[in-house]
Amino acid sequence: MKLRFEQHLAIDRETLFRFHEAPANLVLLMEQWPAFRLRQHEGTIRCGAKMHVSERIGLFWIPMTFEHFLFEPPFRFGERQIKGPFQMCQHIHEFVEEDGGTKIIDHLEVALPIWMGGELATQLFAARRLRRMFEYRQRAYQSLLQNGRISYKSP
Repeated sequence: MKLRFEQHLAIDRETLFRFHEAPANLVLLMEQWPAFRLRQHEGTIRCGAKMHVSERIGLFWIPMTFEHFLFEPPFRFGERQIKGPFQMCQHIHEFVEEDGGTKIIDHLEVALPIWMGGELATQLFAARRLRRMFEYRQRAYQSLLQNGRISYKSP
């Protein structure tokens, strides 16, 4: 299943891309999402770097490992799951200059394996959860920007 999320922020592309390059900022962005934990990160989003996270589903924490496979600053970067519950999970973050700021476009491709319910479970559970998470992230970006936690720098 392919999903796409868009958001415009009043900040230049280079500054926003640099914000995403620091693993501590992923924690900052997700700090109010109680079902997320960054367990370990290699300190970069360059190709080959790995990131270990856990996502809580009900009572259980599900560990996942992602590997960065795309790095084209300041335009896009991407990671894909190499360990975890998905048969396939790929996320590309794209940054487009627009209207004096930057549009973030998140492209996701996800699929749960057949033994977990396949396409039906992907649509009913995974996609619904991802939509809620990206709605949360939109609010988190705005809050970080308004509170000066993402610094603005003119292009």
